Amino acid sequence: MFRYVVCGALIGLLLLSSFAASDAGSEQVSPSAPKNGSLNEEAQEIVRKRIMSWSAAIRPLEKAGQWKDARIEYQKIHSDNPDDVNIGVWALFNVGRTFFSEEKYDAALEKFQMGLKLTEGKTEMFPLEVPLLLTQIGDCHNKKSEYVEAESAYRTVIENARKGGGATTSSFALGRLVTMCKEGRTDEDVPTFLKRTISELPQGRVHENALMRLAMWYDKGKNFEGAVGAYRNLERAYPNTLRGQRVPLFVGKLHEKKGDKETALKLYKEALVQYEALIEAESEKDNSEISVLAVKNKELAEMAILNLTGDGSEHSSEKSTSSPASSVGQSSPVASLKADKSAALRHTLLNYCASAYFPSPRLMHSASRAS
Repeated sequence: MFRYVVCGALIGLLLLSSFAASDAGSEQVSPSAPKNGSLNEEAQEIVRKRIMSWSAAIRPLEKAGQWKDARIEYQKIHSDNPDDVNIGVWALFNVGRTFFSEEKYDAALEKFQMGLKLTEGKTEMFPLEVPLLLTQIGDCHNKKSEYVEAESAYRTVIENARKGGGATTSSFALGRLVTMCKEGRTDEDVPTFLKRTISELPQGRVHENALMRLAMWYDKGKNFEGAVGAYRNLERAYPNTLRGQRVPLFVGKLHEKKGDKETALKLYKEALVQYEALIEAESEKDNSEISVLAVKNKELAEMAILNLTGDGSEHSSEKSTSSPASSVGQSSPVASLKADKSAALRHTLLNYCASAYFPSPRLMHSASRAS
């Protein structure tokens, strides 16, 4: 448990930093980290609570932009715990992040490299931190216009993923490489890079992300056939993930943008039936992740239908009234969103790339624990 709490804290803080915000383009498979053999369960729980307490105490400083003060606290924690590699990696990462936020990239690079060095010979203990540290090292080089070094750091993350070491956090490096391809800083264009990467990676989080990025690239480039094919490949490979379940909605949106509202409506209705069937099939299982995703996607399908018809309620089957969505007190979005249909889509299908590439820290944390 200790390892996952540390990782969750790292990811949560990372997503709040300018580093994560800079990639407007980037959580189900990732390796589970073995527990630190030097700590028993009781000791792990003590350290976990200490890290959570430190994070809570320092977070207000970061929110206020008081990076130097936050850095002093992280440095003190590190110096007070010189023999704890877990705390060391966590503290050095965050020290580096404070320097990065102040645009002091040489100092940040030094701390990220120090954190990475602590993981040498223990990389299996740090499946989420190592990709984060390498990605931040690449980001420092990128900011210093050292593009060869930046690309090397990012590609190391993807190479580790190709060998089976890909974690949730490896997808950040994938996003950086896509950006470099788009800017002409590599010898491959975006679709060539993504297709090659997809062919080389085993199934997992990074592979799924690459499939989604390829579909998005074709989608934004108005390559209809390419986008449909890429989305369907994603659906076949990952039918039960957030992205995989949403493919019918993505494809329906493509038809809608082409002006083929009849086909789009047909796909939205089929998706609604599919989600209701998933909800019913999973209704007997406790805490079914598939059911949770299906409930959310059912709401998106209802909103998409509403956008095209003005009244989506008639398209929901009778059995939806007894779905888990109703049992947990979730009201249908159709009634509540009739007054502003444009807002409904603005927060769902029109912005689906954000939720697809950047799942919340909670979801990423859950993904690492579930695998």
